[in-house]
Amino acid sequence: MSERTNGPAWLSALPEQADFSHIGGNASADIKQQVANVHKELMDLRSGFGENIAHRFDIKSIDIARHHEGSRKMKATVYCEVKVEKDMVNKLGDLHGACASYLVGKISSFPIVALNRAQGSLRDFGVSHSITTAFHGRAKLRVALGTTLRIESTSLSVGNRALSARLEAWDLKADKLVFSGTHFKMFAAKL
Repeated sequence: MSERTNGPAWLSALPEQADFSHIGGNASADIKQQVANVHKELMDLRSGFGENIAHRFDIKSIDIARHHEGSRKMKATVYCEVKVEKDMVNKLGDLHGACASYLVGKISSFPIVALNRAQGSLRDFGVSHSITTAFHGRAKLRVALGTTLRIESTSLSVGNRALSARLEAWDLKADKLVFSGTHFKMFAAKL
């Protein structure tokens, strides 16, 4: 595992060894490789909260597009799937709120990495400033063990100081929005 430092050295030091052949979308192979490398780095962090959950992120596709017709601004969208397993649920067997926030925090970083690379940057993808998570539907929305979540995360802003992305998680089988979130990040100050 590489030791994380502030700035571009950390991203450029990641070994190009993660398999990205299964990732669809219109992003270049270089962008897919970078996101796959960051994902692999998350999987290799063998301690701490959610250490096994990152292993189950299945990145399906990465797309780079204009924010809207006529815009010069670009956005990156990453689609993932993850199956809800025992280490993700509360005592009632439903997806734990802290796990939903964890998914927002980790997966929303992928489109930031992708857009940084698409813009020719190897900058680090920042540190979390704030993460918000909102649950949709009735008060007792059940996301039970075994549910497959389809997660779509899109970059909102990737600038010189601040970064942001939004995320939606859908119950794949029921086709219902389960939770959404936003993630605001900043580049770490140099020490």
